[in-house]
Amino acid sequence: MIIDIVMPIGHWSRHLTSALESIHNQPRNFRLAIMDASHDPRVKADIASVGLKPDIYRDGKDNGQADAIAKAWLSMDGDVVTWLNADDMLLPNVLRNVENLFLSDPETDVFYANSSISDDNGMIIGLHPEVQPHSDILLRSNIISQPSCFVRRTAMESVGGLNPELEFTMDWDLWVRLHNAGKSIKFVNEIWSNVTWEPATKTASFSRQRYREIFALIRRNSSFYVSAKSIFGFMQHHKSTYKDARISLSTPINKLVNFSILNLTATQQKSIELHFDNIDAAVKCNISGAEVEISEKSIRANFDRAIEPGESVQISVCADQKSSAKLMSTNWQK
Repeated sequence: MIIDIVMPIGHWSRHLTSALESIHNQPRNFRLAIMDASHDPRVKADIASVGLKPDIYRDGKDNGQADAIAKAWLSMDGDVVTWLNADDMLLPNVLRNVENLFLSDPETDVFYANSSISDDNGMIIGLHPEVQPHSDILLRSNIISQPSCFVRRTAMESVGGLNPELEFTMDWDLWVRLHNAGKSIKFVNEIWSNVTWEPATKTASFSRQRYREIFALIRRNSSFYVSAKSIFGFMQHHKSTYKDARISLSTPINKLVNFSILNLTATQQKSIELHFDNIDAAVKCNISGAEVEISEKSIRANFDRAIEPGESVQISVCADQKSSAKLMSTNWQK
């Protein structure tokens, strides 16, 4: 099974090297197309520094991100498709796990998981606040994190692929059409990617064009009243989420949650701290020999070896069903 990955690059990002390395370090069950519209020589320099050799590299102006991705997919023939932005990252071995899921469950068309969220300084500040198991809620809220979503090519092609006319909702629009077509969509309670949220990202912006695209998407499946109400709720949520991302990008922990957290720093680290608004949970770590310390508002795991830059660790947090604990942030310590 081959997974086709497209990386659209509209402008150079200082996170690009990390994004490229996260692909380069995956098992070689993928093909990569880089669609570079940046006209920035640093992009080619970063590709060369990582040692990554894309199967397709196109340098030049395009008609937008969706158009670039759609054209790249047309030039490829892998079994599964996805895309990764230049400031996001795949976690280690994700592509192998995704391949195994599709091979073991041939009736499923889409698999998606959660994403950790980091700020522009590489600090993990929580989990994606919208992600949840697949349901009709998708018709009024984008509950799928794009870099953690993988789609069978046959399913993508059967609903017409990405709409190149869209700028802000091209991913959500595709998920909704897959949903309405009755495709099998399954959520996996794992973390498959890391997303960088900063004011300049499209996710963090709320322009008039984004408002129009969101309203049009919801309106296709709901009444005018429901659509208007959803847009108002979206605006209020968006405002509170980005007012202070370090506080509001939190996920209630009321069951077993597996955190796969990358060392996004440039140096080796010996411990990690998870900060909560309150603690009534037990924690286990999959690193042999790790010692766990639990205090009123934090969990600290001390490892018996250094965690290398780019390496990930998994921490399982298990809380009582009535727990109201929320993960607020995580940080590495030497």
